[in-house]
Amino acid sequence: MRKIVHHFIEHIFVVALAVVLLGLAAILVFSVSFLNPISRAYSNMNFSDLYFQNIRLHEKPDTSDLVTIVDMTSLHDRGDLAELLTQIDAMEPAVVGVDVIFQGLKDDHTGNQLLIDALGNLESKFIFGNKLLDYNPEKASFTNQLQSFFCDSVKIEEGYTNLTDNMEKNTIRSYTTEQSLNAEKVPSFSYAIAKAFDSSIGKPADNSYINYGNYVFRIITPDELDDNEDYISNHIVITGALTEEADTHRSPVGKISGVEIQAYTLETILQRKDISNAPGWLSWVVAIVLCLLFELFFQSIVNFVNKHNKNMFLVFLFKSSLLTTIILAIGLTVANWICYKMFKHANIYLDATLILSLMALVVIARFYYAGIIAAIRTKSKHPFVENSMFK
Repeated sequence: MRKIVHHFIEHIFVVALAVVLLGLAAILVFSVSFLNPISRAYSNMNFSDLYFQNIRLHEKPDTSDLVTIVDMTSLHDRGDLAELLTQIDAMEPAVVGVDVIFQGLKDDHTGNQLLIDALGNLESKFIFGNKLLDYNPEKASFTNQLQSFFCDSVKIEEGYTNLTDNMEKNTIRSYTTEQSLNAEKVPSFSYAIAKAFDSSIGKPADNSYINYGNYVFRIITPDELDDNEDYISNHIVITGALTEEADTHRSPVGKISGVEIQAYTLETILQRKDISNAPGWLSWVVAIVLCLLFELFFQSIVNFVNKHNKNMFLVFLFKSSLLTTIILAIGLTVANWICYKMFKHANIYLDATLILSLMALVVIARFYYAGIIAAIRTKSKHPFVENSMFK
């Protein structure tokens, strides 16, 4: 019994050493300037991407029965755009989000006026997009906004279409519901649409994950509207350009348009499909427990090999370190599977980067701990050292 307790304490020491190594690695990577590319890579790495990709790989996506997208890419004349909005309005949609900023007056004065006239006659709820500009970090507020030219002449509702990549071309995983504009709170485009559709919707936590679950959106072109009235009437309709390169972004499910990201965000809010980050302490607890179990599993394999030290194949695996690689691969696979199940069934995202990194460091910590024991043994005959399983 005493021997079992002694060995268990050593396993705890190995995991603790792995935690120390992880801390030292974090300090080095995030504080040394020439390692900045590594820190940026870590900041843009997220295992939730694997979850969404895995779902799409093994299951055919459903089509959303709540949100329909109308692709306006082919329309450039404002008179044609006015006609499209009027046509959509006549089909009695629940809410229409227009993810287009009609910037400035064009030389086509007739088109400008047709658009203004059309907006004045709309009967459905319409939300128009704008863009917040000139962020002041000291005040945590934007100071300007880019709006459509008709905002001063027609009363409209708006929401900002800014995404959370901060113009750094990062993968879009989260969303915001409101920002400050000159100390005044303004809603995001998707949240404004959600509130217009269902006024009882509460405000989700900022920087929540977008749920890119196993569904896609029905996409209709202007020429197809008459044949798809059932998907416009009483539906939320988002209009915008789907194939403009300037408005395509990286997402966990590949490169998609900003319009589709707005649709996924809207669906996340309305269906209350928020993915919550597990508290930091929970990820640490799971990481340490899994690493301790992994360390026990690792040692049981080592003990088995030592008992069969006449087996040529096992000796080869052990001495070539191939066995270590296999054991680590098994441990990482099991840990990733546990994180995946938590994500899939509870919509909780554990910090898999932390868990998998710590587990990999357990292997290195075993070698370091064995070295420490060997070094102490040269100067001390303490029973703890003499009875160590790392000989």
